[in-house]
Amino acid sequence: GIGSALLLKDLHNENEIKKLHDSNVHLSNMLTTVRQEKAPTIFTRSLQESLAECIETKLQLNETQQNLLQARSGQPADVNVPALRILKERWMALKKFSIYSLYQEFQQRPSGRKSFNSDEELLTYLAHSSDAKIDQIINADRDKIVSRDALIPHLCYDILLENAELRKMCNTYQLKVLTLRQKGGGAALVR
Repeated sequence: GIGSALLLKDLHNENEIKKLHDSNVHLSNMLTTVRQEKAPTIFTRSLQESLAECIETKLQLNETQQNLLQARSGQPADVNVPALRILKERWMALKKFSIYSLYQEFQQRPSGRKSFNSDEELLTYLAHSSDAKIDQIINADRDKIVSRDALIPHLCYDILLENAELRKMCNTYQLKVLTLRQKGGGAALVR
């Protein structure tokens, strides 16, 4: 009797874990779609950030439930993993974003540099675009009560925010170097 009840419980846990996993695959795809959509106004950008945060929260809840089911069936589980995954995703998004690729993308446009009267105007536009993209990646982590996990040390979130601020400073410096190189001869930018 007891052995068959355990097997039935384990089977139920496996089905539940699979349902949660399938849900997370769908939610992850949805999150990617939401983040990749263009948000031309401040209102749509706020809506986009709110949707992303809601999806991240649901992903974290599903992963926590998966860990609970694994722990219940005797498998090792770590309750910090879901929250750390979100931090890691944001960290990777910051690493993947490049001001140089933004600059190259802008240069590929038909209007390109023609829409700006000077390199300084272009620099200002790219710096603001870069800052907005970085802010979009880390904006949810600024609200300590709503978006931060209580079990994760605040230092982890603070390091993410500091990394973002440093990237903003580096991007501004990199843009200045790019415009100086272009003034000295465009060949320096060709790779």
